[in-house]
Amino acid sequence: MTIRKKFLIIAVVILALAGGFYFYQHKSQSKTEFADANMSFVMEAYDKIQENYWEGTASSTVRAEVITKVAAELERATSSAAKKETALNIVASTLANLEPNGRNGLLTQKQEKEFRDVVNNKNPVTGEVEATVSKKIMGKTLYFKVKQIAPATLQEIGNALDSASSTPGLDSLIFDFRGNIGGSLDFLPAFLGAFIGQDQYAFDLYSKGEKNVIRTTLPKYESFLEFKEIAFLTDAVTQSTAELTVDTFRRYHLALIVGTTTKGWGTIENTYPIESQIDTDNKYLLLLVNALTVRSDNEPIEGRGIVPDIDATKSGWQNELPKYFRSTSLISAIREVMKRGV
Repeated sequence: MTIRKKFLIIAVVILALAGGFYFYQHKSQSKTEFADANMSFVMEAYDKIQENYWEGTASSTVRAEVITKVAAELERATSSAAKKETALNIVASTLANLEPNGRNGLLTQKQEKEFRDVVNNKNPVTGEVEATVSKKIMGKTLYFKVKQIAPATLQEIGNALDSASSTPGLDSLIFDFRGNIGGSLDFLPAFLGAFIGQDQYAFDLYSKGEKNVIRTTLPKYESFLEFKEIAFLTDAVTQSTAELTVDTFRRYHLALIVGTTTKGWGTIENTYPIESQIDTDNKYLLLLVNALTVRSDNEPIEGRGIVPDIDATKSGWQNELPKYFRSTSLISAIREVMKRGV
């Protein structure tokens, strides 16, 4: 369904707020001015959706139709409180119906902070940023458990790698992404760069009918080059940046994937503050999907996920490991780790 149809059909329907948790940085945008604050609020939201929502934009004719319908609905409200509630419901219901369903929403500043705290892996009680990476040496294999991708995750991996450098003979790596809910997209261009160098093609993002190329941001990190084989472990919870990471490393023949098909959460969201305010107690932001991630086969990750090289749901999958890996240490470590679960 086009944006035009969505706005014209659901502008007067009250639906629940939906949202996601995965963000780019803010973009500043201009305020939409109307004499009525509620109309200004709704139409600023409309304009920002048109500019930033991944699926495309509507014409100025459609915008005029939306203004007419929103004005009529606000006119039916009999009090200031009712007008404000109507404006909020129009925006929230519209966002809730944008595809993929459940990824777009209307947030208060408090809700946005809570979401960003999740992305940054902050403890909700202490407010402290918690570690996302733990490591273990298993024979000649260095094992990393990466539970989430936060802004500090790459530094944590680097620190763990440096601390393991005193152990001689390490020849392989495991990145355990089972249960990894994803997070900061900046991680992947930097992480991949550590293996293939700076300013190399990394992946594509799809938005408004076009693919946008993302390139690596860091130079090679020589310590990674000592490892001859890499395995990523995945499950049905592995999502967002974690999915894109395992697919990208496989495309470059840097790693193979063992586990189960990933979740298929292939959207990139951003928050956009609404400058037109209708509530003295709250300031609102739009949470919008502004791009889809794309697999190496040019299909969206959304709703499909990443299929592993070795499917751990199949009987006898352990016997497939020597066909894909040479390191006996790596094979043994994968078997041990997968046996004990997440």
